[in-house]
Parts: sequence; C-alpha cells; structure tokens
Amino acid sequence: MAHDVFISYSVKDKAVADAVCATLEAGGLRCWIAPRDVKPGGTWAQEIVQAIGGSRVLVLIFSSHSDNSEMVNRELDIATDCRLAIIPFRIEGITPSGETRFYLAGKHWLDAMTPPLEQHLETLTAALQPLLHLVGPREEEGRPGERGGKPSGPLEEKVAALSTPESAAAAAPARSPRIEPQPHAAIDAKSGERKFKLKQWHYLVLLPVLGIIIILLLVLFLLDSPAQKAKFAYVRSCMMNAELALQAGDFTHAISNYEMALRENVDPKYASELHAQIQSGLAEVYYRRGMKLQGQGEFKQAVEDLEKSASLGGVSVDPGFLADLKKAAAAPPQPPARNK
Repeated sequence: MAHDVFISYSVKDKAVADAVCATLEAGGLRCWIAPRDVKPGGTWAQEIVQAIGGSRVLVLIFSSHSDNSEMVNRELDIATDCRLAIIPFRIEGITPSGETRFYLAGKHWLDAMTPPLEQHLETLTAALQPLLHLVGPREEEGRPGERGGKPSGPLEEKVAALSTPESAAAAAPARSPRIEPQPHAAIDAKSGERKFKLKQWHYLVLLPVLGIIIILLLVLFLLDSPAQKAKFAYVRSCMMNAELALQAGDFTHAISNYEMALRENVDPKYASELHAQIQSGLAEVYYRRGMKLQGQGEFKQAVEDLEKSASLGGVSVDPGFLADLKKAAAAPPQPPARNK
C-alpha cells in the first residue's frame, strides 16, 4: 500500500517521531513508521526499501542521534535514489555532519527546537499538504521479473509453454500432404512467383512506415516516463523549499533551491510554464533581498539584486531611486566622526 510520508528517525527520538506520526495522520496524511508498519515475518531491510519506494515525501527527525545513525543515512540514500522530497524536522540546534550533510545539502529546515512541540507539528502538517499536492500520486512499481510467479516476457512464456510434451506436440508444425504434379504446374509456379514478389513490394513499403510509428510511440513514452515524472516532482520540491525559505527570510537557500530547479531538464511540455514560475520566484527573492540590503546600507549588493529582479520580470524599481542607490554605492565610505 502506498503512503504519503515515510518517517525516518533514530530510536532515541521515538517519542518525537510518534508525535509527528500522530499529528500527520490526524491531518489526513498516510504515514509509514517503523516498527509499527513492519509486516510480521518480513525482513526489516526489505520492508524499509519498499516503504520508501511507495512513499511520496520523507520527513527526517533530525537530531544529534539521527546525525550519527547509519540506518538513517541508508534511508536518506534510498530516498535520494527514489527522488523523494526530504523535509528535515530539526529538534536540536546542530548542523549535519558526514554523510547526513551530503544528503541534506540545500534542503530547507523546519525548526522545532523551541516549545511547545505541538505548534511546530501543525506547521509541518501545513507545509506537507501543498507539497504532496504538487508531487502527485506515486505509481506502484514492482521489481522486474516478478508478476505473481509467471514468466516475465514473451520468450519465457514460450519456453514455459513448450515445457510439457502436450504443448510441444501442439506447437509442432503439421506436415502438409504431398501434392502430385499437375499438367499446368509451371504456369502455377510462375503466377505464384509473381504473387510472392508483389508481397515483398508491400513489405518494403510497410516496414519503414511501421518503423516510424514505433519510433514516435517510443518518443511519446519517454516524454511521459516515470523518470520525467520524478524530475517534475523534484523541481516542484525545490520550488516548495524555496518558497518556505523565502517565508523564513532565508534568501540564500531560496535562491539556491530555485537555481537547482532551473538546472533540471523536465518534459518540454511543462518546461516553459515551470521556468516562468521559477523566474518569477527568483525575481521576488532578489527584490526583497535588495530592499533589505539598501536599508542596511549595503548599496552595491542592493543595486545588483534589484537589477537582477528587473531583468527577470520582477517589480519595477523607480529609476530615480535606483540612480540614487548607484551614487551611494559609488561614493567612498565616510570615515567615522571623531569625538572632540
């Protein structure tokens, strides 16, 4: 059964993980959490791999315990391979190290270090619901060659069908009865040869047409393949992380996530719309940061940000205001006044 959220945590943080699971499920999100959802008799590793592959988002309960957990790093590695959106839910004021730092690079944090915990759980639920809506439902994926114990391809089906004597006898070609020569055998053979040449001509025309049709079908399949859907979900996840970072005032992470989304090659039928949304978001980030920097007296960087925002189609800045900023940026710094 597919789930919305896979919860990754260290056993030492089980109380927080259980609280996250209960809150998300109360909000209508289906969660997978160990050991509750491990099937009786199933192997732990197989259950974890299948659960991550069938989920849409991974929520990491990040602490010093999970930062040093080999099991958590394995779960992050599998989630990265499956292109899941990863949401770190930080309950301790530490930065990731080692392998965890690699997997969480560029991810936006949801901090839950200050009490009460319930308030942060509500924020997490509110952030996940629109993200899951953007990601969309995840397709069920079975392992190759496993179709309920039946052969997985046409060749294997033929081999299985011929494995019994009855099937082999039925599949053997029947011998045609001997045809006695007729007086007009040469004329019939000649007309038969003409018919054969006519069929060859048909094949020479039809085969290229069929080849073109097959190539077009393959192109259409590849454009809408699971890999393209995974890229689309990854881009949406980067955009969601950028929006959350912008709301938190973290301009650096917002720009980083938008740029990662721009670098991803998605289906051309979605690319123009997505690029327009990403450029609009980047323009908003540069505009807000530029206005903040000019208020702090950092005029040179403020001018660069405001010009980038305008080039991306963002808010137009008054030319006179921008000219004053450029003059202030070009002016030499004033020495501090001396006390007499």
